[in-house]
Amino acid sequence: MLKNLLKAVGWNSVIATAVAVLLVIFGAEGNPSFAQMLFASMIYSQLVGTTTELTMNWLGPKLSKLSLRAFIAGVVLALTFTAVAGTIASNLVFLAMGMEGRNFWANFAFGLRISLVVTFVIGFIMSLRGYYEKRLERALQMATAAKLQSLESLVHPHFLFNTLNSISSLVHSDPDKAERMIEQMSALLRYSLDSAQGGLVDMERELKIVGDYLGIQQMRFGERLHYSIDAAAGTMTAKVPAMAIQTLVENSIKHAIGASSKPGNVAVRVIVVGGQVVAEVSDSGSGFDESKIIAGHGLDTLRARLEAAFGSKAALQVNGATVRLELPA
Repeated sequence: MLKNLLKAVGWNSVIATAVAVLLVIFGAEGNPSFAQMLFASMIYSQLVGTTTELTMNWLGPKLSKLSLRAFIAGVVLALTFTAVAGTIASNLVFLAMGMEGRNFWANFAFGLRISLVVTFVIGFIMSLRGYYEKRLERALQMATAAKLQSLESLVHPHFLFNTLNSISSLVHSDPDKAERMIEQMSALLRYSLDSAQGGLVDMERELKIVGDYLGIQQMRFGERLHYSIDAAAGTMTAKVPAMAIQTLVENSIKHAIGASSKPGNVAVRVIVVGGQVVAEVSDSGSGFDESKIIAGHGLDTLRARLEAAFGSKAALQVNGATVRLELPA
C-alpha cells in the first residue's frame, strides 16, 4: 500500500511539473511565475491524482469483471468524481492559505477543466491497461484450469486402465492397431499438457485431437460407439480454446455412451452460419439442461474461457443432447 502511494506521489509530481511548464509557456491568467504555477499544480496533482490512483486501485479490479461498455461507463463516473472532489479539496487548501481571494469559483472552474483533461487522459490509459491485464490474467487462469481438468480426465484411473487394457489385448492380435492407439494416447497427453501455452488453437488441430480421443474410446466401446467428425471448408483456421470441443465430446462419451449398454453415436459438426463458425457436438443420449452445469467445472469453465477470449462474439448453448459453440470466423 505504502509503495503504491509513494509511486503515485512520484508520478503525480512529474505530471504537475509538466502541467506547470505548459501553463507558463501558453500563458495562464494573471501571468503567474513558474514557482507559483508549480506549487498550485503540485497541490492539484497530489489531491486529484492520488485520490484517483487510490480510487481506481480499489475500483478497477471490480469494474474489470464487467463488459467493456459497462467498464468504460464506470471509469467515466469514477474519474469525474475524483476530478471534482480533488479540485474542490485543492481550492479549499488555497482558500485556507489565503491564495484564493475573491476568485474561488473562477479558480475552481479553471482548475476543474485542467483536472478533467489530465485525469481522463491518464486515467483512461491506465484503466484500460489494467482492464486488459485483468482479462488476460483471468483467461490464463481459466485456460490452466481447463488444462488441469482435461489432463485429470485423461489420467483418470478408469480411462488409463481401460486404454492400457485395450492396448494390451491388441498387442498380439493386432500390433498395428495397438501401436496406433499408443500414438493417439501420447498425442492426447502431449496436447493436454501444451494446451495452456497459447489458450487458442486452430480448429484443425483441435479436431485432430478429438479424432484421437474418439478413436481410443471406440476401441474401448467397440460397436457401442459410432462417431463422425465433419468440418466445412474454411473452418480449419478458426480459433478455438484448446480442449474446448474435446471437453464436449468427453461429456457425450460419459453421459450418452458410457451410461448406456445400447449402441450410441457422437457427431461433431463444424459449419459457418451468419459469418460465425459454429461447432456442434450431438449425441444419442437424453441430454440435459443448463441448470445442471456445475460452477467452475466443464461447460461453466468453457463458457468463461469463451467470454474471456472473444467477449460477446462467442457463445455456448445447450439444447438437449446438442451443445453448440459459436465462434468468430
